[in-house]
Amino acid sequence: MAQARNIRSDLELAACLVIIIVVIHIGTPLVAKHFGVDWAWLFYIMRGIGGAFVFGLFLRVSPYVAAAALWGLIEEGMTSVCGAITWAYPVQPKAVEGLCDAQLGFPLFHWLGLLMASLLALSIAVRDYRRRNV
Repeated sequence: MAQARNIRSDLELAACLVIIIVVIHIGTPLVAKHFGVDWAWLFYIMRGIGGAFVFGLFLRVSPYVAAAALWGLIEEGMTSVCGAITWAYPVQPKAVEGLCDAQLGFPLFHWLGLLMASLLALSIAVRDYRRRNV
């Protein structure tokens, strides 16, 4: 019973990390616009470095938490890279578009997020199916 409770709390922590990733992803363009396009690149770089560090702290908790944390770490690293690219090659993002989307020309993070959330949900469903049928 303690094992099931531990897995449930790990899944809850993983779900919280996924929600945090989504909120950060939606909020970053809004906060960056507050600084103005000229300084948004610096905000992206600093947020990416800080976020990667925080998500890195969760990599050894459990496989489910590590999957969510790894997703967050990768997105944060990519955010820093987008900030650096924007410093070198400035872009003017649209109203609901982030610097990364503007640099790439399509919403990579939306597709990456959908893929990662789907894989996490699938792995949880497979685990539950195996537990019931073993």
